[in-house]
Amino acid sequence: MMPCKIISLDENELVIDLDRVVDLLEGEISHKKGWTALIVFDPISQKFIELRDSPQNIRGNSKSEAVEVTPEYIQKEFSISKDKLAQFMNNPFEWRFLDLKD
Repeated sequence: MMPCKIISLDENELVIDLDRVVDLLEGEISHKKGWTALIVFDPISQKFIELRDSPQNIRGNSKSEAVEVTPEYIQKEFSISKDKLAQFMNNPFEWRFLDLKD
């Protein structure tokens, strides 16, 4: 088990197991300049999680955040259609990872 603390939609702290999540996509986020996000899906809880990382500072360190996000957020932020997201949720283990950086 690889535990990860996340902030849920109702702002509670939860722990998920990163060993059981499925990667959906990676890309830049518009509301945090320079930050990148990996969107993962936990098939057990049926939650989407955004694992965010800031750009590195002069010492090579970066900040990280892990928050639950909605399908609507993913559609808007990463231009993923509702149909594509439904296709992913119906069979997450057959999904081809999307790298949307740059």
